[in-house]
Amino acid sequence: MKKMISMFCAVLLCLMCLAACGDKPEKPDNAVSPTNHVSQSDTNGKDAAAIGESNDPAELPGKRYDDITDDDFADTYWVAVEFVSVESQVEVNPMPWETWNVDLILYKEGGAKFRSVMFDSYTEGAQMYSDCWWSVDEDADELQIGLYDAETLLIGKLKEGQLYMEYSGGTLRFERGEEMPINGDEWCTADLVGTWKLETHEIEGYGGTAEEMGMSGSITFSADYPGLTANFVNHQDNGNEISVWNAPVERTDLGLYDGCYNTRWTVMFELEPDDISYKRECWATMVDRDTLEVMLFSYYEGEEYPTLCIQRYSWQGDGAVG
Repeated sequence: MKKMISMFCAVLLCLMCLAACGDKPEKPDNAVSPTNHVSQSDTNGKDAAAIGESNDPAELPGKRYDDITDDDFADTYWVAVEFVSVESQVEVNPMPWETWNVDLILYKEGGAKFRSVMFDSYTEGAQMYSDCWWSVDEDADELQIGLYDAETLLIGKLKEGQLYMEYSGGTLRFERGEEMPINGDEWCTADLVGTWKLETHEIEGYGGTAEEMGMSGSITFSADYPGLTANFVNHQDNGNEISVWNAPVERTDLGLYDGCYNTRWTVMFELEPDDISYKRECWATMVDRDTLEVMLFSYYEGEEYPTLCIQRYSWQGDGAVG
């Protein structure tokens, strides 16, 4: 009898276990899947998986621009390819626009050149940024272009590898250049503006310092619409003088001579002495930020070849011819 009761209890226990296995518990309403931590409110109606896979900064919640560090900009060159004005957000102007061109050089050591140029001259207020500094604010994801003696900043934002900067009543979009400017492209004709003092003079292989040659002189370049103009003075101790005022300056994409460091560009203007039986031309180029190399060609009537003078000038900053 006891054996029968034991068997009956064992069968009853098995039936109870089978009943429990058949009633699977439902998932609680507030359960979170380990593979999806984005709620419906976070996706703004978009599929959660699509949000996780998106690489577009504009699509990420609360994020419009790329994260940036110094490495994104050290020793890089940027060229403006588009300008959108605040007044007309739908009108996109490809750059260069008319004669307006903007580029940006960022050196690893922290120096920078922001160049906004029109008619071979810096646009209003832009010359002060031709020698400035840059830094990155990683918290704000901002590239900052500033002046050494002021707190004025130009702010750039990176998005999908392109640089955006508010400037001159609109937004400039920059693309990264393939290589850093060299061989004269570090400077542009707008960097000529100011006064240059005569340091050396050579004629037909004979020369020396301006003082040794009994000379003094200067060239002043001015930003005048529709381009640069030049004032030129060469004075000799014996009283001879060559001068020209407000001469129009032309730019060429040629080197001054074979072996000259600056192979990218040269400027030229004419000298018009009182004696019209000959003419003179002045060809000049920058070989570093403070040095101007000049060739003076004098074409005399009846002579087969011109007389050549080679001069070197040093930059004195802004100011009149002295």
